[in-house]
Formats: sequence, structure tokens, C-alpha cells
Amino acid sequence: MFFADIVTADSEQQNYRSSAMLLAGKKGNLYQSMAAAMEVIKKFTTEGYRVICSIESDRLGKLFTEFSKDYGYIPAKIEKYAEVDKAGLYLHTEKFRGGFADDKHLLAVITDEDIFGTAKKRPKRGKKKSCIQRPSQTLRQVTM
Repeated sequence: MFFADIVTADSEQQNYRSSAMLLAGKKGNLYQSMAAAMEVIKKFTTEGYRVICSIESDRLGKLFTEFSKDYGYIPAKIEKYAEVDKAGLYLHTEKFRGGFADDKHLLAVITDEDIFGTAKKRPKRGKKKSCIQRPSQTLRQVTM
């Protein structure tokens, strides 16, 4: 919650809010994070906002689209910002870092990281060394 407080204080004069603030503390399992995001989307669309969900992964985009149907939304897929002409829910498939809500222009951008969280990258491991040598190596060592 500390980060959300900083974002609120920093952005109040600019008439926008970070979407991290909107969904702070609401992530748990996938269902809970999707439900929390849909509640925020519902609030924004009811207030006349144009809501763009930027989800890079096709798989997560399809999951989001199916889940949003349960809330009565069918997001319109867009390729360019110019296609966002009226209030509603839009799906953009490009990577976008850091969502926000602009109260002045009634625009909200919610990213896949805001909804689903960030994926932890697994550290690359080197090849495991076997304590048992291959038979061909052992045979060579014996014959030499």
C-alpha cells in the first residue's frame, strides 16, 4: 500500500492515477485478480471512461476476453489508439508498461501486469554434472 500512497500523492495534480494504485493489494489467485480488474473496469466504463486493456499474450488475451463475458463485456480489439472513439472496453495486444487512469480525458489503460502480476523468470541453470562417468570415458582412461 505504500507504493499506492506515493502514486496518489504524486499524480493528484496531474489528473491521472497509476493503475498499480487501483489494483494494489487485490492480487491473489488468477480468479481473484481477474475479478478485481473487472470491478475496476466496470466502475470506469460506468463513469464513461474509455478503458484499454493492454495484454501482450494471445493466451492471456483470450482468457481475459472469456472472463469479461461473465461481466457482460466483449472487449473490442484495436490496433491503434485512434480506434478508441467512445466509452467502453478495448483490448490492445501490444506490450505497454504501467497502466494509468486519466480523469481529465476519461481514459484508463490497464496492463497485463496490473491484472495478472509479473511472472518471475527462472534462473538459467547450467548442465548438471554427473558423478558417474560415461562408460566410454572410463574405458579410455583404463586403456591409456
